[in-house]
Amino acid sequence: MRIENRFRLPVAIALAVSVISPQCVGAAAPQLHAGAIAISGDPHGFAFISEKATTHGTVVDTFSSGDWTVKVVGTPGVAVSFQPDIVLPNGGRGFGISTMEPVAPPPNISVQDNLSDLGVRASAATTQTPAIESVTQAATPATACTGCFTDGLPHLSNNSGVCYTISLLSGTLYGTGCGFSYVDWQDPTTAGHWGLTSTYWISMTSSAYDLWGVYWRMQWPSGNQITGEAPNTSVTTSGNCGSRTFSVNLKVPTTNLGVAESYTQDLCPTLYGPWDPSGVNTSLSSGAKWVGDQPAGVTMGVQGAQSVDSPPSARVYPVNNYYLVGYGRKP
Repeated sequence: MRIENRFRLPVAIALAVSVISPQCVGAAAPQLHAGAIAISGDPHGFAFISEKATTHGTVVDTFSSGDWTVKVVGTPGVAVSFQPDIVLPNGGRGFGISTMEPVAPPPNISVQDNLSDLGVRASAATTQTPAIESVTQAATPATACTGCFTDGLPHLSNNSGVCYTISLLSGTLYGTGCGFSYVDWQDPTTAGHWGLTSTYWISMTSSAYDLWGVYWRMQWPSGNQITGEAPNTSVTTSGNCGSRTFSVNLKVPTTNLGVAESYTQDLCPTLYGPWDPSGVNTSLSSGAKWVGDQPAGVTMGVQGAQSVDSPPSARVYPVNNYYLVGYGRKP
């Protein structure tokens, strides 16, 4: 590992993935950089509004397009891209965000730190079984986030970490999400050969729109190998919502190291499963999605985890995160 500074989506969403992909490190791309976190590529009407330095070595940057407001917390140098005007095949709308992290976050930063800096309360009541449906927007300055992902593994170090909130028209559509990765193993015989795990989750709610899909995926540079992912198969449900626990064992490349990431996912109609858009290299990228039709007022979200084998020849930066939400109103 070198450290340096199966379900197909509808065509409209698959195309949006390439549209919102952040630029690679070193690529010549137009940027609106008024803060430590830059807009990469076409801003699609978004502009930098403000920046706040945190006590954790990160920054919170706020961006707005008028209707949409996005807050991103991460290490200075993170790049963000927006796609606010996706048209779905069913007539619904889509909103996409992607982030690119070129460097490691502060060594002791946590999901809870990032959420707190965004004004989101993370309860430590649960560790690896977050109740993602409990993320709601509140009238108080801090947003309730009971049971959000609080990782309990003895990680060797952080590798990446970014969180954000999005809001349409002052909360008509509201969401929170985080993607973190960690170094959990170092090869005692081969310098630079590391094993990593990653976790990501998002949650969306709306007071005015039906939710039709929520998606998140994390992508690694060439040379790395995803050796395990959750979810790895699709689960179709009907009727009432349920839940199931998923886990990923850390393997490098096939040896099980006895380290696991686990989480409990709510299963609501119609489908929860992997997000692997057409054309994406599944050895470098994996994700999770929920697809269905939940009425306004119901919160939905997805979680996922990865195991990654990073040999000495591979870079672990940049780490890219991609997020999409589909929403609309029935005819």
